[in-house]
Amino acid sequence: MNQQSTKKIDHMNYFKLTLLMCWMSSIPLLAQPFITFGGGVSSLFVLSDELDNFTDTYNAYNVVGTAQELNGVGNGAIGYQMEAGFRHYNQFHLAINFGYQRNMIRDGAEFGDQTTRDLKFTFTGIFSELEFGKQIDQYFVNGVLRYAFRRKVEIEATHSARETPLAGSLDGDYVSPTTRSAHAGISLGALKEPFVIGIKVLYPVFTGGDDSFVRSDSPEKQ
Repeated sequence: MNQQSTKKIDHMNYFKLTLLMCWMSSIPLLAQPFITFGGGVSSLFVLSDELDNFTDTYNAYNVVGTAQELNGVGNGAIGYQMEAGFRHYNQFHLAINFGYQRNMIRDGAEFGDQTTRDLKFTFTGIFSELEFGKQIDQYFVNGVLRYAFRRKVEIEATHSARETPLAGSLDGDYVSPTTRSAHAGISLGALKEPFVIGIKVLYPVFTGGDDSFVRSDSPEKQ
C-alpha cells in the first residue's frame, strides 16, 4: 500500500484511566501541606476519527490476501504515569500535581503469505493538574482539572518481510508535532500515611495544536 509522507491525525482525544500510588512526606509550610511523588499504571483510550479511517482504509485496500486485519487503537494503550506535587487535607482535599505520561499499543495485520504489517503507537505528554474535593476520614473524592502539553504521537511501521523501509510504502517512523489538551474528571482514593492510593478517570474537554499531521523522518519519503 503506497502512502504519502504525511499521515493526518486530527485532534486526537485521550480518555484516561490511571491507578496511582504515591509516597507522601510532610514539609514545614503554612497549613502543613505534604509533598508527594509516585507513579502508577495508566490506560489511554484514543478517540480519533482519522486513525479509525486509516484502519478501515488499510483493511479495505488489502482485503485480498489478508488473514487478519488491523484492529485499530481504540482498545486502550497501556503505560505508566509519574507525578509529583503538593497535597493538603483535613475537611477538604486539595492537590496540585505535575507529571509525565507514556502509553503504548501495538497493532498488526497478517497476510496469506505469512508476512505481517506491524504498527507500534507511542503516546507521551507532560501535564499540570489541580484536584479539589471532600475528605472523609482517610478517603477522598476530588474533581480534577488537567492541562496537558507537549503531547506527541510516534508511530513505528514495519513489515516482517524486509529489514529496511521500502520507498513509497507505509514503512518508517512517524512523529507528530506537539499538541495540547484540557481534561476534566474525578479522583477517588485513600490516604494511609505515608501513602496515597487512588484512581483517576479523565475525559478531554479541549484539544488543540498548530498542526495535525504525523510526518515521516525517512529520507525516501521526503
